[in-house]
Amino acid sequence: MEDMEKDINVILGEKVRLYRIAAGIKQKDFAVQIGISYQQVQKYESGKDKISIKRLIEISEILGISPCALMSEITEVDIVHNRQTLNVMESFSRISSDKDRQAVIDIVKLISNKQAS
Repeated sequence: MEDMEKDINVILGEKVRLYRIAAGIKQKDFAVQIGISYQQVQKYESGKDKISIKRLIEISEILGISPCALMSEITEVDIVHNRQTLNVMESFSRISSDKDRQAVIDIVKLISNKQAS
């Protein structure tokens, strides 16, 4: 039971992180909005600390999603995909030039369209 609970905490934390980054919210800003330290956000997102139902509802409201979106089933393939998505999103968010950001978008569209055909 303990391992299963740890796995759930890790998965839930990864989903919170994914939605936070997708919303364009920095970890420190997210912490302020929730009313906790950024270190606590790190613990939630890494799965080290359990997120209470009350806190889960607060988090989902800030992210503009349903709490169910955070608690929905997730497969191992989804976790790998989410980690890759997070890496891309984090790297993309560090690009300051609008021209460079658009170039990345264009390349990704080109590659995805090529694979779709």
